[in-house]
Amino acid sequence: MARSKSGSCGCFCASSDPKTYAQEICDALMKTDFEMLKKIAEVLLAAKENGNMIFTAGNGGSASTASHIINDLTKGCRLGHREGFRTTCLNDSNVLVTCLANDFCYEDVYEILLKTLGNPGDILIVYSGSGNSPNIVKACIQARKMGITVVGFGGRDGGQMANWCDYCLLAPTWSMEQLEDLHVVYFHSLVCTLKEMLRTTWDIEILEYPTPAQSQALYFFSEKDVRKIPGFDEFVTAVSEEEVNDCEESEDDFIVFCTRKEEVEEAKKAGAYVVGIACDPQVMNQVSERKRDILVNAGADCIIPNFTNVKRLIKFLMKR
Repeated sequence: MARSKSGSCGCFCASSDPKTYAQEICDALMKTDFEMLKKIAEVLLAAKENGNMIFTAGNGGSASTASHIINDLTKGCRLGHREGFRTTCLNDSNVLVTCLANDFCYEDVYEILLKTLGNPGDILIVYSGSGNSPNIVKACIQARKMGITVVGFGGRDGGQMANWCDYCLLAPTWSMEQLEDLHVVYFHSLVCTLKEMLRTTWDIEILEYPTPAQSQALYFFSEKDVRKIPGFDEFVTAVSEEEVNDCEESEDDFIVFCTRKEEVEEAKKAGAYVVGIACDPQVMNQVSERKRDILVNAGADCIIPNFTNVKRLIKFLMKR
């Protein structure tokens, strides 16, 4: 378990003077374990690349933070036509939370929801000022049993929650108000970090979705050129295992991979779904923004940087 260090002043009360309160926040903020924040950013980015779900949960003010960050991950981290993170907040549905609390008990609400919705490889982000909220601790324990990575944001000494987190960042203050303030700052900082990381991370930029009929055949407009792009051989091998039909047998329904404006225009005239490959020749795993704009303006239906994320590309194109 990776865990940050917390302050040990033992003072539960923040200053009643606004200026002093602000100074206390600043002092605590600069004692933050920023390396832990970087690690958490990497964990979240990996989850996006693998198509995993991110769950969040909290109680009271922490429930508000858990709900707030869903907006940041889903919309705030959306770049152009590239989707944000797949995420949901376990405490957002009053119907579900009150139902489960009434029919079972409040301690079990997040555990039950996680067992119902979660899968191995997913992420659970929990917020708890004390670290001892029974429903949060039980959710963390359940997540570990399921192979779900637990990221905790706490304070004070971390409480029981810290013992069940894979990654845990403790706000270095004993004031509940201030540690909740810091949790919001931490996540907004994470969002800014993630947005920058996403600019050079493999992703599909989707303008239109292929139809099921189009997904039955693939064609490379200029295979000689496309063969040079990273991941090509692995992608072709994976496609062959999917038993995709030959383009010639599919009449007008097919997907065409193009690297040039003229190719896109010709393929669109033929009624194809066009995947533009905006590979940067200097940095082969990144999108060339200039080339991307040319392909989009020519009519490309989606843009990819290369073929290296084979599983995600096949899942999208072949609707598997």
